[in-house]
Amino acid sequence: MDGIPVGAQTSLTPPRFGPISRGILHPTDRRAVDSPNQTSARDIAARSFAPSAAFIGVRQSDMATGYMWSRLFASGMLSLTAVLLALSWRWTAGWLVAGFSLVVFLDAVGRLRRGSPQRVMVALLIDVTATGSAVLFSDLPHPIAVAPFFYDLVSAVFALPRRSSFVITCYVAIWSFVVASFDVLLAGSNLTRNEQDVLTVIAVLVYLGATFLMTTMAAVALQERQRLHDDLREKESRLQAVVDGTPIVLYAIDNDGIFTLSEGPGLSLLGLRPGQVVGLHVAEVYGDNPEVLDMVNTALVSDTDTVAEVVVEDVAFAVHHRPQFDPAGTRTGTVGVAIDVTAEATYRRELENQIRSRDEFVASVSHELRTPLSVVYGLGEELRTNSSDLAPHEIAELHTLLSQQAGEVVAIVEDLLVAARADIDRLVVVAEPVDIGAEVSSVLQPMAVNQPVAVTAPDEPVVAWCDGSRSRQILRNLLLNAVRHGGEHIELDYRYANDQVVVEVRDDGPGVPREDEARIFDAYHRSTATGGNPASIGLGLTVAQKLARLMEGELSYARRDGWSLFRLLLPSAAGRQAVPNDSSPAGDPLHGARLHS
Repeated sequence: MDGIPVGAQTSLTPPRFGPISRGILHPTDRRAVDSPNQTSARDIAARSFAPSAAFIGVRQSDMATGYMWSRLFASGMLSLTAVLLALSWRWTAGWLVAGFSLVVFLDAVGRLRRGSPQRVMVALLIDVTATGSAVLFSDLPHPIAVAPFFYDLVSAVFALPRRSSFVITCYVAIWSFVVASFDVLLAGSNLTRNEQDVLTVIAVLVYLGATFLMTTMAAVALQERQRLHDDLREKESRLQAVVDGTPIVLYAIDNDGIFTLSEGPGLSLLGLRPGQVVGLHVAEVYGDNPEVLDMVNTALVSDTDTVAEVVVEDVAFAVHHRPQFDPAGTRTGTVGVAIDVTAEATYRRELENQIRSRDEFVASVSHELRTPLSVVYGLGEELRTNSSDLAPHEIAELHTLLSQQAGEVVAIVEDLLVAARADIDRLVVVAEPVDIGAEVSSVLQPMAVNQPVAVTAPDEPVVAWCDGSRSRQILRNLLLNAVRHGGEHIELDYRYANDQVVVEVRDDGPGVPREDEARIFDAYHRSTATGGNPASIGLGLTVAQKLARLMEGELSYARRDGWSLFRLLLPSAAGRQAVPNDSSPAGDPLHGARLHS
């Protein structure tokens, strides 16, 4: 076909991937990259699917293929018919007609055997010339040329570009004028009127059949192309919907480190637009991010796929690079897909921190239990083996120490049980009037030998509506936290405030770093910047806050005037009563009456 090869198709051919040769050394001059990847993927797809000259070319290609097969059919039928009539009618000119038809038939066979019936215009010129010559140099009736000339005109209009079809139309008009103007140039006709009519009918039928064959083949081919076109467009729409709804970045970088493609919704996370960095060197865009430059350098010198995770503009991306090469096998660069995994990276860091905290928790529990248990074991052995040699006051002192250390173990185990039962929503409390002053004294008595605590209390009793044992557990955890992590001075005061009881524990230690304040009540969390005993479990404040909230109170932390302040709020006992909970298991000290107003 003139200018458009038959069978040519417009398509987006995916790039072949392979290794590349070198990495990024220095930024090269900024330049326009002569690459199809520079163009937006949407623009390419839009041009591919839009009705255009390319689609018209495909239609002409299908018509040209149909024309070649119908041409073969028509010339073959005419050759055979002319031979049969020349034998049966003793029609001498029939051999001349058969000869012209045979020339066309052999030309059509040759073009189809080559697999690419090109230069349709040349074939049409041969057909028109053969038709006109057969009519002019034989005794065929002039009207018989109408059918083949019409067939040639239809073929030219649909199978050739506009200019070429105009040339064929003019050529057909010239031959029509010549045929109509001149009589038979050779011997006179020996055909009867009826035989001429039969020949005319045969010619009309043959060329009508050829025209039908040509248009049918073209229509079938166009239908199939349209179906494939629609399928491709639907798949492209689905793929585009997936890409638009996924936080990914698609990009390509050549061997010089120049971006040749930059697409994807994930670009908005970086404050970029599709195609904005195309033509720029990687160092110009991410020169202040050595992690990205190292990743790209590695991808450009690697012979295999590379996978990395980088953080750009506070966004974590999982990046997959694949080497790219052209059809000739020359390395051209690398293509990359970056997916936003910020949420996954944050979750992974939190999980790692939690695992590390739990590992530290196990070590801390072992340490804290080992210390008092060792003392208990040592004191028990001393009493068992040497009690007869000890004075009564020494035995009493050993009993006191033994009781204190056993109380430490019980307190640690109690915190663990509270934390575990709170996690499965089985932790309940027994609410009753509780004298906060008496609870403070019971907690401070065993701690007085370790560090003094300045207590400020009102003259009248302060009575809260809470669980006595749980309130002691809260106070103990707050005071132990102050002793372990606080300063030299510890203060405690309690009082009424409106309809609540307020208990405050203060110390003049360094306090909790600002970045850790939001997590101070998290389970297993211990601030690494805080001094003091590193072997604490990390559950005391968590347990204290959970117990306070379960008793309709609250526990909060603040840093004021160089002092760390923990404030416990509990309901006042005025107008409160305990309501039994019959569904609680009997004999379990952690179950009893739930707190009610």
